[in-house]
Amino acid sequence: IYGKNIQAITVMLKNLTNSHEKIADFMKELGASSFSASEVQNISDKFAMMLKPERQMLLKKLRKMPYVHADETGFRKDGQNGYVWGVFTPTISVLTATMSRARKIIQNLLKNYKGVIVVDGYNAYDEFPLKQRCWAHLIREFKDYAENNPEIQNQYLRLKELYDQMKQLNEKPPDEQKIAQCKWLLNDVVTCLKSIKQAKGLAILIKNGGDDWFTALYYEGVPLHNNHAERELRSIVLLRKNIGCYRNDKGKNWIDNVISVLRTWKLQGKNLFQNLNAIAT
Repeated sequence: IYGKNIQAITVMLKNLTNSHEKIADFMKELGASSFSASEVQNISDKFAMMLKPERQMLLKKLRKMPYVHADETGFRKDGQNGYVWGVFTPTISVLTATMSRARKIIQNLLKNYKGVIVVDGYNAYDEFPLKQRCWAHLIREFKDYAENNPEIQNQYLRLKELYDQMKQLNEKPPDEQKIAQCKWLLNDVVTCLKSIKQAKGLAILIKNGGDDWFTALYYEGVPLHNNHAERELRSIVLLRKNIGCYRNDKGKNWIDNVISVLRTWKLQGKNLFQNLNAIAT
């Protein structure tokens, strides 16, 4: 019995992680005296189904992009450990809630993908031949190792200088000679770390990345870090803090379809209310 404006506002309020009860109380304050928490759920379920084709279309577009970001974070389902995976471009955000952290999840999301995938060091991404390992992750981890250890601190400073050089190279066409010099410098940092007892784990981490630390230098526009994926997953982290876990497939559909589409519209600078209103129509 509620019109498209009320429905659109309901979805927007839930997307801000308000509880169904708070949304119902707000609507009652606006004059919808019979509005209830169950009505919020009904409207949420309706939009989760209506936005499913939009999400599928976005995923098809994303799979054709020259590069994508990928990441995952924990999110419990009805008390059981689970995860939310995400794949992102600067203008598309696609999420999926699952009970698994296995590589089959990302393989299904990026089925037949041929571009560069920007990731952290999780081995689930090893199936993709073109990977860019995240330098932001590496620098943060290196900094933790360097605390209260002057020897590691010296190598940390060298790594930061190397990263500054690579950021400059990343803005230009590939220069094999300079890239080779960067590879040599990183390898030398690893050699120095191996001689420091407390840094052997860090040396292994860098060595295992191999040439994946330098992939972006060969492909125009590909970033050296995965910060975009982390920013896009913040909405999931906030939702997790507020609700703890989602209960069932209705919660999964909300994450997969509604949050994916709303985050995409946000990235594209679209008005959420107008687009939800159009969907309701």
